This record gives sequence, structure tokens and C-alpha cells, in this order.
Amino acid sequence: MVHWCSVFGEFLMATHTVKLAEWASGLVSADVPQTVDRRCRLQLLHVISQAQSVENRAQLRSAGPKRGPAKLVGGGSSNAVTAARAHAECAAAGDQLDYLLGGCTGVGAVSAALACSKGKKFGDVLCAIAAANEVAGRVGAAMTLGPHHGAGNGWVHVVSAATAAAK
Repeated sequence: MVHWCSVFGEFLMATHTVKLAEWASGLVSADVPQTVDRRCRLQLLHVISQAQSVENRAQLRSAGPKRGPAKLVGGGSSNAVTAARAHAECAAAGDQLDYLLGGCTGVGAVSAALACSKGKKFGDVLCAIAAANEVAGRVGAAMTLGPHHGAGNGWVHVVSAATAAAK
């Protein structure tokens, strides 16, 4: 695949990131295999249960607006960014989440999918989680071989959240 870069008047080859983004944006819930759908459901329940187990949820929620379009675990609502951050912080606090090739994809994927789920079908939320897991898993695997020596936690969280939110 070749893209034209009008700024410099030259052709640029698509990177793996571009290919992953195109794949993720084209993924629909009907394309997600049943076994992956089931694992995404379990991942969703696991992250929510971890977020609910944190005792100081109220302190984490107070970091942003009190009202907004995204529901918060345990009650209330906030804007999507604050909701995703609060859920991710609550879920990660117990350090009992799933790790996949360099980081925990669920923190970003599930938190962002939940925060951006208003008006979406449940299948679409699960599709966003599946896409985020795949993209973040590949980024985490790539980080294993690079100069980061497998320390891709931050990258995995960010790319899984970005993918889920975009879906």
C-alpha cells in the first residue's frame, strides 16, 4: 500500500500501524470469532469486578466533572476521558489484571470501551475490546524485541484505549 504525501510531494509506504488501524476500523462484531467474543465478555467482567473492588472509588472519581455522558462503575457519570481514567485506575489498583505480551490490554480496552459505549450495542462494545486487544497485543509483542526490553506497559495501555475509543 502506498500513500501520497502532499506536504513533501513523495510517496510513503504504509506502516504496520496504518495497516492495524485500517483492520481495526473495518472490524464488525459479526467478524469476531465466538471464542474471542467469549473472552472479551470475561475480560469486561474481570475489569469491572476489579474496578468495583477498590474501596476509594470516590476519591478517583472526584478528579473530573461529576456529570456527563459516561456512566461510572459504582454510580454517577462523567465525561468519557475522566470515566476511562477512573475505571482504569480502579481496575489496575489491585494489580490482578490479565497481561498479554508486554502489558494489560484490558485496562485501556475495557475502560475506554465502557466510557464511549453510550448509544452503542453490546456487540459493538465487545468488538471494540477485541480490536483493542489485537492491536495492543501486537504492539506489546513488538516492544518485546526492541530497545525497551519488553517494558511496553504504557504503550499497550495507550494503544488499547485509543483503539477501543475509536471503535
